[in-house]
Amino acid sequence: MNDGIKERIVITNNELTEIETRFSNEMHVRRYALAKMFAEGKVLDVACGCGYGTFLLQKSEFVKKIIGIDKSEEAIMWARKNFGTDKTTYNITDIKDYDTGVAEIDTVVCLEAIEHLEDPKILFDLVLRSKAHTVLLSYPIKKTKHYNKFHLHDITLEDIKRLFIPLFNIMDTYEYFKEFEFVVLKRI
Repeated sequence: MNDGIKERIVITNNELTEIETRFSNEMHVRRYALAKMFAEGKVLDVACGCGYGTFLLQKSEFVKKIIGIDKSEEAIMWARKNFGTDKTTYNITDIKDYDTGVAEIDTVVCLEAIEHLEDPKILFDLVLRSKAHTVLLSYPIKKTKHYNKFHLHDITLEDIKRLFIPLFNIMDTYEYFKEFEFVVLKRI
């Protein structure tokens, strides 16, 4: 190499893409690891995708049972195949249609999904139907819907307050690299 490139980070565009993907995935797993610290009892993981977060949550000794729901049949089939345990159940359903039955849910987890919902109130309605006492959610802090076609809303903490207060108190909030906010809500 010539002197003009010494002491510089030299990587290919493929390597850069790989690093960016790994970092993004790691940050999402870290938000599930944070949720694991608060989740307890019977847990509902909303928009669980391929199930890795549901699997991580079930590792907590305080989680007795966990149900992962997602409307993608392909994602749920992957979750069942790769992340099924005695404590996990995966259901193909849209959250507006999910029926918790007579069993109450203790904790609802919804990470990076509220911004995808046609109406974020759908999540609140699910929380009420499930009678959950704890809600753990995260969403992008920055505006994203102008460049992410899957994001229907730019969510703020004020939006969360409008949805959940006065039935819930915000117990804590955490920011990840000024990109995502993680909120812990407890029923009053």
